[in-house]
Amino acid sequence: MHLADDWLRESSRTFPCERGEWRFTSPPEDADLPHAGWKIHVSATVMTVPVILDRVAQIVREYGVLAKCPRTLAGVARLNQGIGPTYSQIGKIFTVYPSSDEEFVALGDALVAATEDCDHWPAVPFEKQLAAGRPVFYRYGVVDPSVDTTLGACHLRGPDGQVVPDRRSDTEPPAWVRDPVVWRARTVHRQEAMSFVGLRAVSQRGKGGVYLAVDRNAGRRHLCIAKEGRRHGETDFDGVDGRRRGLDEADALTALRGLGCMPVLTGVETAGGHVYLKMEPIAGVDVAQMVHGHVPAHTLRAIVLRLAESVRSVHTHGWIWNDCKPANIVVGSRGRVHLLDFEGACPIASPRLSGYASPGYEPPRPHGREPTAVEDDVFALGVVLHELYGGRLVPGAHGAALVGRAWRASADLQRLLQAMRDRRRWRRPYLVEVIDRVRRDPLPAC
Repeated sequence: MHLADDWLRESSRTFPCERGEWRFTSPPEDADLPHAGWKIHVSATVMTVPVILDRVAQIVREYGVLAKCPRTLAGVARLNQGIGPTYSQIGKIFTVYPSSDEEFVALGDALVAATEDCDHWPAVPFEKQLAAGRPVFYRYGVVDPSVDTTLGACHLRGPDGQVVPDRRSDTEPPAWVRDPVVWRARTVHRQEAMSFVGLRAVSQRGKGGVYLAVDRNAGRRHLCIAKEGRRHGETDFDGVDGRRRGLDEADALTALRGLGCMPVLTGVETAGGHVYLKMEPIAGVDVAQMVHGHVPAHTLRAIVLRLAESVRSVHTHGWIWNDCKPANIVVGSRGRVHLLDFEGACPIASPRLSGYASPGYEPPRPHGREPTAVEDDVFALGVVLHELYGGRLVPGAHGAALVGRAWRASADLQRLLQAMRDRRRWRRPYLVEVIDRVRRDPLPAC
């Protein structure tokens, strides 16, 4: 039996009512809940969720409260990805709805005790932790929007009638609400000294964020990029989390230092169990923007040549990239190509199992997961070049598909791009052949 099937069977015992992508302990529309109140969230990864399900199920059955969890194991993984506007949903695998402050305190106490030995889970962003070392978090907010539909689903009303937004990014409750958890552990965490000071988040998701920062070691005005790998962030079925991916990327950047097409790694630091890669900023435009615009013929050929040569240099230095796509390729002001995001990279001599490439850029795997190879980068590069030469990659319900013709390439080059995307790994050309063909090809059509 697969883990996904086991989750469906076990979760339905305590959470039998399906509503969209969620399972509830009872019909939510029948629950007698206030419009706003305290909610408890219990965090887990896809690997620890079966154990934590058992602990949570015992408590919610004992108290007879409304609670919910994702309908599928894939739903658990999606919550922990936290991409874009869903960042605040990381770790909210189980949601428990107390009907009063008193029940909230009792349930919180019980869940803290039940999860004493559960130690693999991501923290829930913007929420308070009920006890140090426990996967139990809480916040005050809208519980049942149907109580007063005039407020809407994302607003709270104070005792004076004032309406305020219920923002998930607010850690503290509204001023008129008293936090009843006066007994919670008040551990003072010592802030580990870092060599950089964050200015703003460039991006955030479950496995970690990317931040623009000031490098303390290089002077007050020197900017750097800090890439975070979170402990237990987006843990996959191989047990690999954001922290492990960050360390893997540091290994790759160190091994490939000096190629000229790689981010310059200036330090690796840890804080709170998370890892941070400090890098020099890279200015330029990513290829994802270029494929939607028009690139002059001479510029296009120069970019394609430098890109193919850069990927080939990664291979000749003994590594597989494993995440070649337009968003991970930046072209600088002088046409210099930079390759980004090497957290899925691995040495050719020690290939990892497939599954790190983005949809549409990973070759078909009719026999399931298999060790990656340099030919997989060739496939992904073939997709990128098809897009640069006029084709499009369109996402769909069953994966991404290439549409349109690479009309800016000659007929011979189009055939070579097609060969790069051959389903059979051994039929894909060497990159030295691709580079030679692009050099000899006429200028791209306009």
